[in-house]
Amino acid sequence: MIIHVIDNLLPESGGPTSVVIELAKQQALSGRKVAVLCRVAPTTPQAAAALEHAWEGTGVRFFQVPSGRQGCRAEVRRVLDELRPSVVHLHCTWEHILRIAEREARRRGIPTVLSTHGMFHPYPLSLKRWKKQLYLSLFSSTMFSHVAEYLALNSEEADYISR
Repeated sequence: MIIHVIDNLLPESGGPTSVVIELAKQQALSGRKVAVLCRVAPTTPQAAAALEHAWEGTGVRFFQVPSGRQGCRAEVRRVLDELRPSVVHLHCTWEHILRIAEREARRRGIPTVLSTHGMFHPYPLSLKRWKKQLYLSLFSSTMFSHVAEYLALNSEEADYISR
């Protein structure tokens, strides 16, 4: 069982959302058990129908967690305990649902993969730099040091991650 964790699955969020939807679909079609866990699901009837259609007949399980930290933590725990995944695949970097999922996976000895989706490239890191540096100083020793595998989009991002 693979669980993909992403903050939101809104179509307007672009690349990471599309990647999670298609990756989960393809993994399920290849015989894997797959679930997707997010905080914000599509809200318009058209977007919700498109998501449902994308996974129709694949067996992909979908879970939406509450927005508040306590409710989010409780639901992440419940889903991990219920599904007992072999890997937790985190998508993007900055959202609290990812920290919660990584921490809960680590407590259960479940390996995590982090797809940064370009967020550690030098250019995105230069935007709102002080906020990102503060975040990294607070959470990099816990969250990022326990990730089993990183997936970077380019060599510049991979170089930053390796440092």
